[in-house]
Amino acid sequence: MAKTEKVFICPKCGTVGSSEKNNASCFKCGYPSMVPTEYELKRWNELSEQQKRETIEAAEMSLKKDEESNSSLISFLNTIAIIWLIAGLLGAIIIGISLISDGQIGFGLCALIGGSIATVITAGTVMVFLDMAADVRRIRGILEKK
Repeated sequence: MAKTEKVFICPKCGTVGSSEKNNASCFKCGYPSMVPTEYELKRWNELSEQQKRETIEAAEMSLKKDEESNSSLISFLNTIAIIWLIAGLLGAIIIGISLISDGQIGFGLCALIGGSIATVITAGTVMVFLDMAADVRRIRGILEKK
């Protein structure tokens, strides 16, 4: 039984290709995961130019939606890191003040200073990595446009 060739579209450059496999890479720009269409090669060749253009535009839109969702995820995680920072600092202040008010000044100051430092370091590290991820996305987008 002969396999039928399925049509794939590169969401980056719009190149149309076909493959008997379930995935394909773009032979023109090298994009690793072309978007599969609902068409087999024989049916694709029978489509009008307008239908082909609409299918290609839909594939390109799928890449833009993926990029927007990645950007939204980075923003969401950055917001979580900020909330984590605020909650950690408030926790350190509350624990430190309660220990100080109980007369345990040494433990209270250690909790206040140590908790604040630990919170700032961990939340700051997460924020730095999220900023790096956003920078990598921007650089990748610039390089892909060339």
